[in-house]
Amino acid sequence: MGSNLSDIRTSAVEWSDETYRIYGVSRDTFAPSGPTILEMIHPDDRAQVAASIAQRRQGSLRLRSSTGSFGRRDRAAHLRRERDHQGRRRQSRYVAGIIHDITQLKAAEEALRESEEQLKRAQRLAQMGSDVRNLRNDEAEWSDESYRIFGVSRESFVPSTENFLAMVHPDDRATVLATREQIRQGICPEPFEYRIIQPDGTIRQIYRENELIPDETGKPCT
Repeated sequence: MGSNLSDIRTSAVEWSDETYRIYGVSRDTFAPSGPTILEMIHPDDRAQVAASIAQRRQGSLRLRSSTGSFGRRDRAAHLRRERDHQGRRRQSRYVAGIIHDITQLKAAEEALRESEEQLKRAQRLAQMGSDVRNLRNDEAEWSDESYRIFGVSRESFVPSTENFLAMVHPDDRATVLATREQIRQGICPEPFEYRIIQPDGTIRQIYRENELIPDETGKPCT
């Protein structure tokens, strides 16, 4: 985390060592100022950052390296103005700011999005859905493919136990309930098959495998 201090009257800027590191420049060769800082901002973000500097408000931006090549470095910046005891902004001479290098966080978020997209694509191609059910409150989360298999939409169907069992074929309901009881006792049932009846009357054959996920005490929670 880096920090900076700007003199509103003179436009002089002071950076911490970490701020120089984040920007990829040296204290000995780079003089931070409004123009030199903006020159390092990604062109797509320059107008936003210029407005942020002018209005002293919070911003999130991309930086470019000191070599001039555009990189994937991201920065979250936070500016703070002092206030008096009544909460009013003071006519302060200095504005202090902090910056966080969130490049790795952004990369992790992008990797997660790509992973989720790949999972959705794989489930769609394999016609295989997944779900997670909280054993404590019985709330469930279904994948997009699970909704498609059951012939319902995420917007209109709540995947509660009651709604799920209502779609199970009457002849298979006892089998499904028996596996639910095993899960309640902390026993992971063997893979099994059952039928569902979609809203349009179509009968689908389902093959299901379960996995119990324990909480910090070792008791199954999902």
